[in-house]
Amino acid sequence: MFLKFFNKNDYALLTNSSYLYLSHFSDYLFTLFLLPFVARTLGAVELGKIGIVQIFGIFISLVMEFGSSLFLTREVARNRGKVNQIRTLVETVITFKITLIPISLFITSIVYFSIPIFFTNPHYILIVFLGSVFHGFAPFWYFEGEEKMKELALSKIMFRIIGFILILFFVQDSNDGWKVLFIYSLTSLSICIYLIISMIIAIGSIRPASISISIKLYNKATKSFLITIIPIIFQNVGIFMLSVFISPLQLGIFYGVSRIYRAFNSLFSPLSQSFYPLISTKYAKSKIESKSLIKNYLVLISSLGVLFMIVLIFFSGQIISLLLGDEYLSGTKILRLFALILPLTAVSNSLGRQWLLAKGEDSYYLSLQVFSCLFALIFFHFCLNDFEAMSYPLSLIIYESLSILLATFLLIKK
Repeated sequence: MFLKFFNKNDYALLTNSSYLYLSHFSDYLFTLFLLPFVARTLGAVELGKIGIVQIFGIFISLVMEFGSSLFLTREVARNRGKVNQIRTLVETVITFKITLIPISLFITSIVYFSIPIFFTNPHYILIVFLGSVFHGFAPFWYFEGEEKMKELALSKIMFRIIGFILILFFVQDSNDGWKVLFIYSLTSLSICIYLIISMIIAIGSIRPASISISIKLYNKATKSFLITIIPIIFQNVGIFMLSVFISPLQLGIFYGVSRIYRAFNSLFSPLSQSFYPLISTKYAKSKIESKSLIKNYLVLISSLGVLFMIVLIFFSGQIISLLLGDEYLSGTKILRLFALILPLTAVSNSLGRQWLLAKGEDSYYLSLQVFSCLFALIFFHFCLNDFEAMSYPLSLIIYESLSILLATFLLIKK
């Protein structure tokens, strides 16, 4: 079945997925390869500090992206080959994202004065803020919509390798956590500049759009933005609560094992990003073909989720010892709980982010996200005293399970 599908689409999907895996390899697996060095050199306490700041950086990146991974990728895919329309869209987006910078700065200021770990490390949050702005400004959506995955992947690989080498060379002791953050931010800046230049070469020179036109993009992209940001708000609130509730050492151990989980979880993204524009365009042309495609996707990504879960459950101790060191072995139970989330995430992504959005059920999917996050956050709050750091992966299990149930309910109903 899969071979017939790939033949029909000239292996474009397989090629795009491969390049996106290379792209995510540079973003996440390079970080995983660096983890043994960083964890041992900085120690668990410092690792926890930079981990909390980086998690907040992901939130700021998503604010700057404002749903572009969903809305803008879809718009570029539907207007592929129409250079004038694409150029107008790019001009509008660039102007729009400039207006997001002061909003991101305002959010950062509030968090800075609210979270103790940020207030005591102001240079950390400043470095991560700048890197997150550049990451959110980078036109990944243009290259994904145009299916120029090769250029996207090679640019990331090139600059992340340079960052990888700089970290190995300059990070020497527990006082060098800021250097890790600075180098990550520097590579984000380099990738952003490179991709913008490449995009301009492809579509021609651009100029700022009027503010009024750009502001209209808020209304079009709001649902996509909320769909991407709400789960991250839930995760950030949970992590910030943990940072206050547990000791710095426990926080560092938690962050170390969560990095391993996120590295495995990130392996879903290339498949998800490759299938998303294809499923969206297929659904507009043929609902039967798109339904067959989503079934193939569900089987493929769910199989990966089960495989990842088995690896982490049975080899969690060995993986932690290898990547982090024996100092982090007390996080074995937490990593095993994280492992249970992976197949749930695969199914949730298939039914929600892929199929519901392809059907145009953005509002229902957003409502589903809000309800699931709120319920999981309440669960997390009441479990924190008894389960401490383990309450976080338990709340994610609740969140993904609810998402699956609610998505299934709508799909069966319609």
